[in-house]
Amino acid sequence: MLAPRICQLAQTFALLVACALTPAHAQTISGRATVIDGETLEIRGTRIRLYGIDVPADDHACERTDDLRWRCGPRAMNALGEMLEEAVVSCLTREKDDAGRLVAVCSVGPVDVGLWLVRNGLARARPSADGRYGQAQEEARAARRGSWAGQQNSD
Repeated sequence: MLAPRICQLAQTFALLVACALTPAHAQTISGRATVIDGETLEIRGTRIRLYGIDVPADDHACERTDDLRWRCGPRAMNALGEMLEEAVVSCLTREKDDAGRLVAVCSVGPVDVGLWLVRNGLARARPSADGRYGQAQEEARAARRGSWAGQQNSD
């Protein structure tokens, strides 16, 4: 008699722990996305900032090894637009930022959009992103992709 009651209490406790660890505001938003800038999407009227990344501002200039400069913010935005063209994007929200946008990890099928941007040197990993994109950033830096093209490996 006591064993079934203990099992029931253990299941209830596990459910309560799972609910406590899942943010109350977490939701999934899916649909075709409009690119607002290199790190912001809009899906069905909802603005979403990609979690864990920073994209250079529109006026930020990046250098290549041949000393040519290019505007890396718009390049990231254009590449993101090409990647998401006609795709269904699924975003799992994590929080809201100071501007009131939802912050989310977004994907197209199995591809994490933020990871794709970092891996291609079009965005940088935020230190506060629990190390989520650090490895991809180091790989992009070592390969001198995107905004890392003009960076020396000692930077």
